Amino acid sequence: MHEGSELPNDIPPRSLLKTAGQILVTGQYQKARPYSVEAVLLFGICKFLQKVDPDTEPWLVIGVAARMALRMGYHRDPQYLPHISPFQGEMRRRTFSILQAFDLLLSFQAGLPATLHEDACDTDLPRNLFDEDFDEDSTVIPPSRPLTVPTPMIYHCFKGRLCRSFRPVARLALSPRAPSYEDIMKADAELRKAHASIPPSLAMRPLSLSITDEVHVIQHRFNVDLVYQTGMMILHRTYISHQRSNPTFEYSRKTCIKASLSMLKWQADLHLATLPGGQLHNSSRFIASSLIQHDFLLAAMVACLDLYESHRRSEIDKITDAEFEAHKDIYNALKFSHQIWMSRSSSSRDAKRASAILGVMMAKIPDPSVARGSKTNTLPAGSFDQDHSVLGSTTPGMLTLSLSPFPKEQAQPFTSILENEETGFSESGAFEALLRDEEVNWNLVDQYLFGRGAGLDEFWMREL
Repeated sequence: MHEGSELPNDIPPRSLLKTAGQILVTGQYQKARPYSVEAVLLFGICKFLQKVDPDTEPWLVIGVAARMALRMGYHRDPQYLPHISPFQGEMRRRTFSILQAFDLLLSFQAGLPATLHEDACDTDLPRNLFDEDFDEDSTVIPPSRPLTVPTPMIYHCFKGRLCRSFRPVARLALSPRAPSYEDIMKADAELRKAHASIPPSLAMRPLSLSITDEVHVIQHRFNVDLVYQTGMMILHRTYISHQRSNPTFEYSRKTCIKASLSMLKWQADLHLATLPGGQLHNSSRFIASSLIQHDFLLAAMVACLDLYESHRRSEIDKITDAEFEAHKDIYNALKFSHQIWMSRSSSSRDAKRASAILGVMMAKIPDPSVARGSKTNTLPAGSFDQDHSVLGSTTPGMLTLSLSPFPKEQAQPFTSILENEETGFSESGAFEALLRDEEVNWNLVDQYLFGRGAGLDEFWMREL
């Protein structure tokens, strides 16, 4: 290779990433030279995008970038650093905002506190500006454009704001002490307030109304909604089992289930759209990130446990007709979600694990219609047709396709999954034990579902 020449198209991405890591080491990134933070951050993001299943390496690399940013003063707003030019200052704000978001979300996925803490940082969010609004010679950075103006930075500007509201949610979820309901509702209000200010260009809309939108725009809308819905689930999931009959916590249970069902609808929409002939067929890679899969599995578990609690507490005979229809919608959504996980299990360790775990849960939950002694039009075992409402109030995006996304042989009764050694899931008894208590211990469920903690030992053993 010569300077200025183009890279051959046949170089494997893994080779490029390996070379990038070697260059970082050769360049002595640890000495915190100019652009070291940006280079390590980009390397960590590439590591993250490369992994389909959760891995500790991206989290570790992002953690290194975060500590380097602290060492180089990125956590202080450039207005307090006179040696930083206006252009450099705004670029540092952009870098730090992206770094904070990745540090927060990857740390939360790992079940660990973030490296960067808001109490130690006063760096402003980047401004909503076009690149041509300022340059290296600017003596002052112009004011931020309104969030109604969709600049290339609008996603990072708003996501940074939303992540600031998600941070208390993560802190409460990871706290070794049970948070008070007052703290939960305070975090709920902050998250709702942030989400209510969403720019029009980032507002969620069905895929059928996004035909002309670029894929990255759809991805940005989805990512923003994912942070919000995940936050709501995490905040309120305790009350699926805790004092379930207490009307004081009815808001929490309904909010949690609403968020989980929204995510299951998106999982179905995106799965169908990425099949051959689908709207996102050529861009299917963007929904395969470990963060997204983590949240989809969490949504399925929340919905599963709600139905499980209803069945365990014999609530099925006490519910209203509207609640009965909602239970049917959730049950059918879970069946479809389970089939999605099964369809991906050959290429993803976590998908294989998720399909097995959902199989354990679904085997314990009778079809709501059967339990009530009535007939229902449930999802056919190996097909999806636009005449069947998989999720009750089917989203328009799901009606754009009429196809069979799953081969017939993938359809299995849920009870048979418990006996199928090919799933690699021999711990069903251990998982069932988590469900026997009067209230679900979500810390143990998280550790079991996502294997939190084990990956670190594997990484260090591999590196030493």
